[in-house]
Amino acid sequence: MLRDPSLHITYSDFSKILKRTRGFSEVSDSNILELFKRCKSKTCNRIYIPIAKTVDKVNRVVSSSMEDANLMANIIYMERQRLHHRGIAQTKPSSPDWLVIKDIAKCGDDFYEEFKDDFKTKREAYIALIEIAFSKMNRPMINRIRSLYPLIVQIYEAKLILLKDPLPEDTTLAHNYYMGKLAEKTGVIKSYVSIPEQYVWFQKAAQDADKASIGIRLWIESQFYFFNLMDKYPELPQLIGPKALDRVQKYIVENKLVIGSNNKRR
Repeated sequence: MLRDPSLHITYSDFSKILKRTRGFSEVSDSNILELFKRCKSKTCNRIYIPIAKTVDKVNRVVSSSMEDANLMANIIYMERQRLHHRGIAQTKPSSPDWLVIKDIAKCGDDFYEEFKDDFKTKREAYIALIEIAFSKMNRPMINRIRSLYPLIVQIYEAKLILLKDPLPEDTTLAHNYYMGKLAEKTGVIKSYVSIPEQYVWFQKAAQDADKASIGIRLWIESQFYFFNLMDKYPELPQLIGPKALDRVQKYIVENKLVIGSNNKRR
């Protein structure tokens, strides 16, 4: 069956075309307007497809190669098997979730490029990304991996910093002393040892304290002292930087402490 042709046209264009057509050149504007009004009741229903949505879908289709998408689908399937997830099946190109897999593969490509020196193959980078992603989910949902990408990068960077930590004992001491002070202040007992993106703040605090030749306990104590005056406690990012050093120096002056070389490891 042939498609019934349809036309969408403005009144001004319709009027100009009609008056240039043989046999209709003398038609009055009022008659043209009346004809136009009658045509209105026969207007075709139109469906608008947002251009942005169409472009996004196209971008997702071409975001990664078929080979990379298949590799990512296989890695996700194996990781879910290792974690004993229920009701799992490997995603195929015909699956409704295939575009999600291609998105994740694109994240895997970005991750590999960003940390290329740490991986021998793209497969290793994909595995590292998926392991971190699933570690941050209470329920396995692959469509969340794309939105988790910034956090995944943050976690991996923290792991690299901690792996190369020149003062791991000071980092541990900073963490334990901070958590002890926090428990005194709030009654909350917890640990950040298994949360690298949080634990890394103690490594940075230990580094700052070492550069200033200040013992890490004194460094942490100084932070709590000044925040206690405001009935608060220092958040992890507040343990580092020029302001943290300034609080330490003020604490030393106010308490008339004498800092010698033997205080560095206090």
